[in-house]
Amino acid sequence: MKTKLDDMIITKSIWRRFVEEGVVDTSRLSNRILESWYRSKKNNVNPYLEKVANILSNEDLMKKREENNRLLQLAGPYIRSLDGFLKGTGAILILADSEGYVLNGHGEEKTIQFAMDYNIINGVKWNEKELGTSAIATALEIKEPIHVTGVEHFSKAFHNWTCSAAPIKNNQGKLVGVLAISTTRRQLDLKMLSIAVSTAYAIELQWKLHQENEILELLKLFYNKSEKNPQHSVVICDRDDYFITANSSVLDMIKDEIKEYKTQISKLEEIGLKEMKRVPILMNGKLYGYEILVAKKHENKGKLQVNNESAFEFVGKEGKSEKFKKVINNLKKAAKADITVYIHGESGTGKENAAKTIHLNSNRKNKPFIVVNCGSFPEHLLESELFGYEEGAFTGARKNGHKGKFEQANGGTLFLDEIGDMPLSMQVALLRVLQEREVVPVGGSEARFVDVRIVTATNKRLERLVEEGKFRKDLFYRLNVFNIDLPALRERKEDIPSLVDYFLTTKNWNVTFPAHLLDCFVNYHWPGNIRELFNVLEKMKVLAEDGEPQSHHFTPYFSQGNMRTNSISLNHYKNNEKEKMIIALEQAEGNVTKAAGLIEMPVSTFYRKLNKYKIARG
Repeated sequence: MKTKLDDMIITKSIWRRFVEEGVVDTSRLSNRILESWYRSKKNNVNPYLEKVANILSNEDLMKKREENNRLLQLAGPYIRSLDGFLKGTGAILILADSEGYVLNGHGEEKTIQFAMDYNIINGVKWNEKELGTSAIATALEIKEPIHVTGVEHFSKAFHNWTCSAAPIKNNQGKLVGVLAISTTRRQLDLKMLSIAVSTAYAIELQWKLHQENEILELLKLFYNKSEKNPQHSVVICDRDDYFITANSSVLDMIKDEIKEYKTQISKLEEIGLKEMKRVPILMNGKLYGYEILVAKKHENKGKLQVNNESAFEFVGKEGKSEKFKKVINNLKKAAKADITVYIHGESGTGKENAAKTIHLNSNRKNKPFIVVNCGSFPEHLLESELFGYEEGAFTGARKNGHKGKFEQANGGTLFLDEIGDMPLSMQVALLRVLQEREVVPVGGSEARFVDVRIVTATNKRLERLVEEGKFRKDLFYRLNVFNIDLPALRERKEDIPSLVDYFLTTKNWNVTFPAHLLDCFVNYHWPGNIRELFNVLEKMKVLAEDGEPQSHHFTPYFSQGNMRTNSISLNHYKNNEKEKMIIALEQAEGNVTKAAGLIEMPVSTFYRKLNKYKIARG
């Protein structure tokens, strides 16, 4: 009688047909193996690989073991406890880190020696991109236990092996390693998988206990210190940068989900807190975590600039042009009134900065500011991104579900960028939420109240999209309560010098920007607006190696047809012959003949005046 196991043992002919023709009998292959084969083929993994090549040096292996010291210590006793059980089975236990590097192999000497013949040894990296389908690599990829036998392996080198692997996760569900059992015999079969899963689970429990003990020590230390220095804004995180606690001055500023011990400290950036100082917390010479001094991000120079009216804060650099003064005036009005705002402007004009400015000057400034780019998500993902989902809502859903952006922004501001790219089906759902002020997570049935201020932005004209039937008229009226138009940079060229100064200041580029270069910048039309301006300056800074900027630092960029540097800069200095010659030499990269041609001066005259004005050619 044929068993399920017999059905799962595929023949080499099926494997060969897939690697050569891309055709496979799906009835003889599990979905997980099939999906892994397709990933392996897409990654151009060599199916005829006979020996593993990517192996760490002894020095690098030692570093990896040091990095994963906790994993090795906690897993060691469990691996050794299986010695008696696995004796005579020809099996070896393999412990790999979260990247797939084998940290340790333990088991029968003959099997270990056989593995070494294929370079399956400590320091080898198991991942699907390099080795294709295998227990360790695929368990890492899907983050779930898996059993791989014989020619289910994508690479020929592993066809004699049967392997089971189970991921090891920490308290936050983050992958920290993989435990695998491998053998060249078949008597263990699927029993291997249950052993691997049980052992991995036992290691996870030890990890949790170990982590909880460390947290307890950190909490005790924190409360002792906070009584002495209550005025400081301090956050405590563990060694993996997960939030543990903070003093009251910080807790008042952070949203509820950050207070959970499943959030990485980097999330503080999203709510306007900046890390100022980090001090390691050591106990008996062992790292337990970090004490971090934080401050509001807008208190840091270069992030927010305070306007003459001290109560108003603008994100970025304010302009002096009349058009931009009108923008500032509208931003102030929008900030005071708790209404929906629609921002229109070309790409690179600073729509997100405008939205942040509204938020930071509103009565919601101490609540979250959440950004969603409506054009960056497929339709089926945008719904769960905005409204969240319940546990089990779909394959791959998180165990405890997920809060959507509306709930994350509760009490604060939700910035919907590129709103013009939102699919029509999602526009209906968004309209309902705006009308009802409630969201229903994907897979859920209960509505949840949300108090959110909506700011939208796009570089398209929504009115035109409405006429074309690509945007709902009722949603447009709901969003277009207060409209702010951001002018293109070419429409406010008088602001370019101050924007250049702002860049120099925020990037600590302590130079005087040459007048002739600034003239070039002012005369350019900047289709990419402020973003393009800052990108060009960033490139110039790199080319100048933080020294004085020169014309040739932007010549490669502008020579692509982006700017007419010659006529602008040279004509500007028509009354200053020396300056005109210097500019010509810079643009000709020191070539006298070319430089003379640029200013229509005979070469002999050019040489003579080089000496007269004592101009260096290099």
